[in-house]
Amino acid sequence: MAYSAQMALPSLTEISVCFGGRASSSRSPGITLVMSPVARGFEFKLTAEADNVAIVRRALHALLGPAGLSPDRIASITLATTEVCANVVRHAYPDGSRGVIRIEASVCPDGRVTVVVGDHGVGFVRRDELETAVGLGISAALASDLRIESSSDVGTEVRMCFADAQDMSGDGDLGT
Repeated sequence: MAYSAQMALPSLTEISVCFGGRASSSRSPGITLVMSPVARGFEFKLTAEADNVAIVRRALHALLGPAGLSPDRIASITLATTEVCANVVRHAYPDGSRGVIRIEASVCPDGRVTVVVGDHGVGFVRRDELETAVGLGISAALASDLRIESSSDVGTEVRMCFADAQDMSGDGDLGT
């Protein structure tokens, strides 16, 4: 199993800088920069194997739980993401080659969540494959926005955005 991960640093909301000694000195004024909190997230690559979908699920729980999302919302985002990952495992590398799944996930301070799943597989050969894809239909129903870019020479990227729970007004959640 190939695994590499890069976790984002905790968000920084205030930096105090002092020039020439103490910040309280009238000769050397302190400067305080207030920065907006940044998104928290991760990005990693795994081999496209069914057992690795569970790693994606655990990584999402580890990211989304501490971010304060409800258990229902975490379950919906995790289900949508694992459906897309399962499609990569089943369809992206049909010739038996050991391909890679790339996963990026981020939680913005305003509660929006973005998940990107990519591969370097064969892409969608025909448009009707998209229309009959059950897993992608589930993911599209759960996400507030789902976009797919696919070609046979670069693979497929699925970008899912999940609005803040207050913006969703019940849509995009299975009520699990």
